Amino acid sequence: GVDTSQPQGRIMVALLSEMARSESANTSVRIKSSFEQARREGRWTYGLPPCGFLLEAGKIRPDPDTYDEARSIVAAILAGQSLRSIAADLNARGVQRVRKRPDGSTTDPVVWRASALGGWTRSPALKGHLPKGRRTRATHRLDGEAVIIGEGIVSESEWAALQTATSAHGNWNPTGKVKPGHALSGLVFCSLCGGKMGAAPKSWRCSNRQQIGICEGVSVSTAPMEWYVERLLLGRISSLAL
Repeated sequence: GVDTSQPQGRIMVALLSEMARSESANTSVRIKSSFEQARREGRWTYGLPPCGFLLEAGKIRPDPDTYDEARSIVAAILAGQSLRSIAADLNARGVQRVRKRPDGSTTDPVVWRASALGGWTRSPALKGHLPKGRRTRATHRLDGEAVIIGEGIVSESEWAALQTATSAHGNWNPTGKVKPGHALSGLVFCSLCGGKMGAAPKSWRCSNRQQIGICEGVSVSTAPMEWYVERLLLGRISSLAL
C-alpha cells in the first residue's frame, strides 16, 4: 500500500488520482468523437428509432406494419386537425405508441399525447435526416449537406409543412428548453377524471383533455386558484404555534 502519512505517499496518491482523471476525460472525448463520426457517416446512434421506423445496420427505414398509420397522422395534421384530436382518435381506436427494437420486440405501449405527436412531427428523422440532440453537433456534413440516416416517411416539403402546422397549433417549442414549472404543478387534479391539471397563461386545464382527449375537461381561472391557495397557506402559517 501507499503510506499517506509521508510526503512521498501523498504525492503518489495525487499523481495516481490525476492520471485516473486524465484517462476518464480522454475516454469521454474518444467516445464523443466516435459518435460524432458515426453521425456524420449517417448512422443512427440514438438508441431506438422513432415510432413508425425500423433500425437495420445503423440506418432507419419505415416500418411496413405502421407506415399507413404514420402517413394518416401526417395527412390529418396537414389537413388542419389539432394534435389533441388526433391523439384522441388514435387512443379511441386502440393505436398505442410503441417503438421497435432491432430484434423485432417492442417497448411497452403507451397512449398517445399531443406533446408526443408534436415531438414526433418535429423530428428531422421523419424525412430521413439526422436529428439534432443535446449532444449532437454534426447534423450536417462538412460540405453543408444534411446527413441522411435512412429512408423517411415524408418529403422535404411535407416536413416543412408539418412544422408550420404544429406551430399554428401552439405545440411548438423552438428553443427545446424546458419551460419553468409552476409552484402548484403536480398538485392540482381534475375533479372529473382525477388526472393532473396543467397551468396555462390564464387558467388551469385538465391534461387528459389537452393531451389525450379522454375527459370532458375542467378549467379553472388562475387568479382565483392562486388566491384560494394563498389564503389556505396563510391560514396554516398563522395557526402555527410560535
